[in-house]
Amino acid sequence: MKINILLKSIGNYSNLAVHDVVDITRKLEEVRLNSLYVLIKYSEEDLKTAILKGAKTIITEVEIKDKFDNVNIILVDHCKIAYQKLLSKFYNNRINKMKIIGVTGTNGKTTVTTLLHEFFGYKQLKSIFIGTGEIKYDNFIYDNKNTTPDIKEIYYHLNEAYKLGVRYCFMEVSSISIEELRVHNIPFHAVILTNFSQDHLDYHLNLDNYLNAKCRLFSGLKKNKYLIINRDEPKYKRFMEYGVGKIITYGIDNPSDFKASDINYTYYKMDFKINGEEISSFLIGKFNVYNILAVMAAIKSLGFKNTDFINFLKYYHHVDGRLNFIPLKDKLVVIDYAHTPFALESLLKTLKLLNHHEIISVIGCGGNRDKDKRSKIGHVLTNLSDKIILTNDNPRFEDPNMIIDDIKKGIDKEVEVILDRKKAIEYAINNSTENDIIAIIGKGKEKSQNIEGLLIPYSDYDTLIEIIEEHSC
Repeated sequence: MKINILLKSIGNYSNLAVHDVVDITRKLEEVRLNSLYVLIKYSEEDLKTAILKGAKTIITEVEIKDKFDNVNIILVDHCKIAYQKLLSKFYNNRINKMKIIGVTGTNGKTTVTTLLHEFFGYKQLKSIFIGTGEIKYDNFIYDNKNTTPDIKEIYYHLNEAYKLGVRYCFMEVSSISIEELRVHNIPFHAVILTNFSQDHLDYHLNLDNYLNAKCRLFSGLKKNKYLIINRDEPKYKRFMEYGVGKIITYGIDNPSDFKASDINYTYYKMDFKINGEEISSFLIGKFNVYNILAVMAAIKSLGFKNTDFINFLKYYHHVDGRLNFIPLKDKLVVIDYAHTPFALESLLKTLKLLNHHEIISVIGCGGNRDKDKRSKIGHVLTNLSDKIILTNDNPRFEDPNMIIDDIKKGIDKEVEVILDRKKAIEYAINNSTENDIIAIIGKGKEKSQNIEGLLIPYSDYDTLIEIIEEHSC
């Protein structure tokens, strides 16, 4: 695309050095001949390096008096907003031809988006999943470092997916991505709120900032689009105030468009009703009732009937890394991603509904993240776990022992501390008795441990299988 055509998306510019644009980037390492470089944080060194590498147009918020031959210096009020508009134009606005469902909330984002993506596969309808750990479409799987990737990655993959016939997108939307404008002006067909509780305070500093970030996603909805909201969430009115779209509610305790009732649990399974209709699912726990309700509301917003989804649920077993059951000879192991106080409480309360002797929790907390939640996690463990084994969980650049000490501030019972996560799991299994539930918590389907900046290959599931084989469990 010619630069003079591309720049029309952000303003009227004359006297341009016309060139073909091969790429738009905000990353200096990606700059090449005929790139358009968006200089988000001004640095004279970065500016000159980008030009040396071949960038022919620079977008900046800082007035640059120096002149560079055959290089366009474009001054804008807001680089991140300009970046989004340029990407939209560059990728031919194909994103506007897709039905995009954004899912936000402290917990449940991955389960809701995964259920939607896999149900659409069951229906033989192509969709793209963008979320924790990966981006998936049309048999392609790409690693995704963040819950919600950079907006360039979003546009690139949506464009590629569209060319392959994909018309539906299910995307996890984190509060940090909203704050950083990674989803700014994405034309969401619907936005789902799962719930709201403490998380990411290392970034947002306080709960009000965190809440406001979440709310901003709803303020961007158009009137003919959908706001799907958990009616039982105490902050639901705040979100409804921000949203201008059509509202669909779901819940258990309050009147809702999709209301669940008569929840009954059996081992590995639950039955309940939604608006009087019988539902049976291998996804157990009250939190999964909410997740299923959210999916049914989204399906309605897309114009589909829920009959097929109800049939799909009868056979669907689990979302990878979320409440995954691995039965041993005389006990049960559960792997789950819970890493907030609310998610941990929901998980352990669900496990307590199952027939069991004791619940043994193997858990840690991430380093260089919200420290305030650590003692709260300890408090939940005290109330709902019979035995506690504290271990590593992505300590990053923090001293693991300091992280453990923070968790222990909320614990009022004896604990075991085994920093080596494999040895901690091994200890839990070897010191469990018949009918115990061993909960391995916090990492879910993650494939590495972040220790001092190094991503060391590690998987709770693979580790468990190794232990089972070594000990003939």
